[in-house]
Amino acid sequence: MKYLGGNSCKLCFLALTLWMVVGCAKSFDDDFTDYERLAVSPGKQLFGIAFYNDSIGLVSGGVPGSSGFVYRTINAGANWNLVYQNPKRCMYAVGFSAQGKAYAGGDYLQLDTSSNIGLNWHFFDHHSNVPTNEFDRPAFRQFFFKDKQVFIVGGDGFKKGIFYRTHNMGYDWQFAQFANQMNAIWFTSPTTGFLGGNGLFLTTHDGGANLQDGGLYHDFITDFWFISSEVGYCCSYNGAVYKTIDNGQHWEQSGGNTALTLNRKHYNAIAFSTPIHGYLAADDGLMGYTSDGGRTWKFYNLGQDCRFTNIWIQDSYVYLIATDGYLYKLKRLEL
Repeated sequence: MKYLGGNSCKLCFLALTLWMVVGCAKSFDDDFTDYERLAVSPGKQLFGIAFYNDSIGLVSGGVPGSSGFVYRTINAGANWNLVYQNPKRCMYAVGFSAQGKAYAGGDYLQLDTSSNIGLNWHFFDHHSNVPTNEFDRPAFRQFFFKDKQVFIVGGDGFKKGIFYRTHNMGYDWQFAQFANQMNAIWFTSPTTGFLGGNGLFLTTHDGGANLQDGGLYHDFITDFWFISSEVGYCCSYNGAVYKTIDNGQHWEQSGGNTALTLNRKHYNAIAFSTPIHGYLAADDGLMGYTSDGGRTWKFYNLGQDCRFTNIWIQDSYVYLIATDGYLYKLKRLEL
């Protein structure tokens, strides 16, 4: 889940050029043990994470194509209680709107909502507002919230993409279908947004009513993070990080396909705690960290045989969730 916030700032193209020339050096597999490994649902994959405040948070997951769940914490991740189960569909995404309403999304366009911060859940019936062919109803993968707007992207098997949007907290929904899986979404304003997926990168300037090609069609974009209305990042399944300093008009890759060609590291999520300090959730138990706005990245091996699927930064802590059913909590490295 992503939530829009922060103030805008502007940088010049000279800064982008310098950032591109210096590149994004990567060092891999430095051991890191200063974290807590907290049980959520051991042995079950975790995919979605969102915190409402410093204490209350949600994690979703399950068995893809089979069953799913949502867990809730009221003590910053120390303990987790099962608050929702689905016997047929895995739950890949959770999130909170600005009004405190919670959402969970999963297989086959499964959508559930909660009006009490994730304690009790209710199925949302799309009625006829779904693709006609049942085969074209994939999983919801990520939410983004802005005021009363809710945006959702999803897909299955690198194909069958979907984009849902509502401007009135879910009373009316519109959707668009794609031949490619969609996995990432971010809006820098109520009208300007970015959608990323497998070989597909789209932009909109009217709240999602119309979508245009945004480039980067050669990669599988897995996540976005903007630190302002102008400066943002996205990461990819192929092991790349891209940066923009002009609200997505231009994107530059950091340091070439070093990770892809040498190490084949998949980057699954990205988040920044400050304008220069950022984190990546990656495969093989790896966490990436930058302290210079993405010019260089250092990778830490947390010593676990798992895939970090998502990341969340709340207050002084970084939360990583993984396919082993555990949450990894660590103090922000810059503190």
